[in-house]
Amino acid sequence: MNVDMGFDLKPNNSLVSSKLRLGTMKLTVIAVLAIAILSTTGCAFNSVDPDDYVGKFRDRLQAEILEDGLKLFTYKARLTNPSLIPLEERLAQDRPFGRSQEDYRDYVIAQKNAQAERELWVRQVELGLEKTLEMSGFCREGYHELNRFIDFDRAEIRGECKEGANDADRKKYPVSATQR
Repeated sequence: MNVDMGFDLKPNNSLVSSKLRLGTMKLTVIAVLAIAILSTTGCAFNSVDPDDYVGKFRDRLQAEILEDGLKLFTYKARLTNPSLIPLEERLAQDRPFGRSQEDYRDYVIAQKNAQAERELWVRQVELGLEKTLEMSGFCREGYHELNRFIDFDRAEIRGECKEGANDADRKKYPVSATQR
């Protein structure tokens, strides 16, 4: 005796395929959102705007020409108000965190913010050096960096120009009597 109870034991292909499409669509939406969030935060850390430091730091170029025509410089930059960088960010590396997930998450966020601020400051110092050398005309053919020190509120870069001093340079910058 065959009794038809209205159930079809064969898989309904249209139902299965619509569930697969719905699952695939959800994964696609999640992936697109994840990529959008990651790319947005990545761009936020990579963008350098020189206006971020306008009026917030002072810089100075100390140029020196030796008797043999060697051209040396020291570029110094300092934040006018070191408190512009929050203490939390400056001390992020030393800040202990508790065992909770929230404390660790806050610690990681503080670390990333401190790193982003440091990278911005380093790029600003490098940009300041390039613009200062360009405006002064001191190293017309570029320079070799001798050393650098960049802290959270001050920086110093020493370098040697690729070209030797000409007569115009010797008139504009005093020749140092000390030979290194």
